[in-house]
Amino acid sequence: MAPLDDPARLSDARKEELRAVLTRSAAALARAQALSVRHRALRESTTAAMQDNRGARDEAQRARDGLREAVCRYVAVLREDGAPPERVVTLVKSATSPELSAPAVGGDAQASRVLLAEVVSWCIDAYYVA
Repeated sequence: MAPLDDPARLSDARKEELRAVLTRSAAALARAQALSVRHRALRESTTAAMQDNRGARDEAQRARDGLREAVCRYVAVLREDGAPPERVVTLVKSATSPELSAPAVGGDAQASRVLLAEVVSWCIDAYYVA
């Protein structure tokens, strides 16, 4: 019979050692369970944040598409009225610049420049397609 099968045959030192192992094992299990709960909570909050991000991205894309459509319609009207391309670009930039300024796009100057460049590109494309 092995000593672990008969606790009475274990020395006091060995019993104390086994108690310490059992205590450390229980503590490790408790930490693992707490980490598992924390992991689930983090996974749920990350999933929610990703869904919010997708929603914001989709909303931004719809707004960008609406802006492009409005710019193209404006360019078509200006071209029909006989405005030359350089004048159309100037008018479109002056009409959109306040709404595309850095403060209007969350203080992001780079985003403002990129969006204004896209507006100018849409303007030129629309002028020569119309």
